[in-house]
Amino acid sequence: MKNKLIPLIFIIAVLLAACGGGGETAAPATEAAPAQETSVPADSGDYGPTPVSNAAVAVMPTPESGAPAVTADFNTYVRGGPGTNYPVYGAFLGGASASAIGRSEDGLWWVISIPVAANGQGWVPAAYVTASNAGSVPVVAAPPVPPTVNFQPPAAGDPQGTALVETYVRNGPGLTYPAYGIAEAGMTAGIIGQSEDSQYWVVRVDPSNIGAGYAWVEKAYVQASNIDDVPTIKTPPQDTVVDVVPPAEGVPLGIAIEYLNVRNGPGTIYPVLGVVAPGAAGELTGRSEDGNWYAVKISPEFYATGQAWVASAWVLTENADNLPVLPAPALPPTVEVPAPPPSQGATGITVEPINVRSGPGSQYPSYGVVPIGTEGQIIGVSEDGNWWVVAISTTVDPSGQGWVSAAYVLASNVEGVPVIATPEMPPVTDLPPAEGDVPVGTALEAINVRSGPGTEFPSYGIAPQGATGEVTGVLADGTWYQIKAPALSPDGIAWVAAAYVTVTNAENIPVVSP
Repeated sequence: MKNKLIPLIFIIAVLLAACGGGGETAAPATEAAPAQETSVPADSGDYGPTPVSNAAVAVMPTPESGAPAVTADFNTYVRGGPGTNYPVYGAFLGGASASAIGRSEDGLWWVISIPVAANGQGWVPAAYVTASNAGSVPVVAAPPVPPTVNFQPPAAGDPQGTALVETYVRNGPGLTYPAYGIAEAGMTAGIIGQSEDSQYWVVRVDPSNIGAGYAWVEKAYVQASNIDDVPTIKTPPQDTVVDVVPPAEGVPLGIAIEYLNVRNGPGTIYPVLGVVAPGAAGELTGRSEDGNWYAVKISPEFYATGQAWVASAWVLTENADNLPVLPAPALPPTVEVPAPPPSQGATGITVEPINVRSGPGSQYPSYGVVPIGTEGQIIGVSEDGNWWVVAISTTVDPSGQGWVSAAYVLASNVEGVPVIATPEMPPVTDLPPAEGDVPVGTALEAINVRSGPGTEFPSYGIAPQGATGEVTGVLADGTWYQIKAPALSPDGIAWVAAAYVTVTNAENIPVVSP
């Protein structure tokens, strides 16, 4: 495995290439209009009552007659929360009105209806608006303050942009792409591209902050320079939307305030399972030791454990004070990817930790995970264009090739890459049902059932996601489980990688030697 800090010139090259799998370009989030000049209060403080000249004006529904409403006395901003440390959704011009749907606990901010916001809510300072018929609106809890994303400063003369206000930094050009966090006003980054709809800049970010080394920010809130020759970047595809299990009344509850990545562990080193939409409410079953992640209940049909993890910075909670601390699941093994040859051949860089599979689909077993920011050689593409075939170590698979989802790879020089036929699915193994109060393992996804504890041992076939079997032993290092498989081998046992199995009654599993 070889991870690299990506040079600027190479990142520009790979960004120019199509990110396989495609995706529709998101519609502009706001309607552009020039900000009006008005007088401002003497005590304007840090609220920024006069929006920057190129700020987009948020389109808001007209309040019904007699309904709770606020009218802007001066130009101001609509923000994602009650404070200047929240991102700006758009300008609220003097004289404009909006429906009031809540207020902050301290009464200094009104919550208004604004469709451009992911959860339909925005916040405006009470000092700059006049409220009417709003005496009975509810108090709304402040959302968590988003984390700050650090930009990678440009060299003198490079294309660059400076954030004019606090603005979202996302993994794609639109509100339906999850946010990494926010850029604070005054932060400057190198610009390496723009979106196909010309609404977003692609900027360099600190790789220690975001492993891919780049992200997307809305142009309306960035002052750019030296951008005459900035390339257009293909819109990346979007993740599958995960349906969380509707929570029962009174249980610990989490509500997504943004499009939010759902992962199989508490950290960005774990692969993404999909996203949840703003407003999605799910039962919280625990938290990480550092408090930065919540475990949420999801359908076992989507992920066999029935549990996934979301970042707490993007979740409103109820009844969550006494959540138990849950151990982090084992990380999948890391797949060794040889460095690509120095020629200008087809290459790709991972923008998330991704599974390397034996075929183009989640029904094929995974060899392990390639970390974010890994550079590798692309040697082929699937028939539908949604999967790249990449060179991997022959110690992982004798063929020396694996399949990765194109949605998580920035590819370059892929013109003319051969189409590789879909490999035949491995046979499904026949595991006997577990009987009695014994340790039982459940496959988190399709996994190889092997003759020994390692990828160098032959596979008998696969156990599909959700398959169960009796666990009869575990290696001393915990990496492989021995399972009961009388139909597969003379000694009646087989082996599965522990990273892809969840086990009940695990305290009763004996340690065994291969």
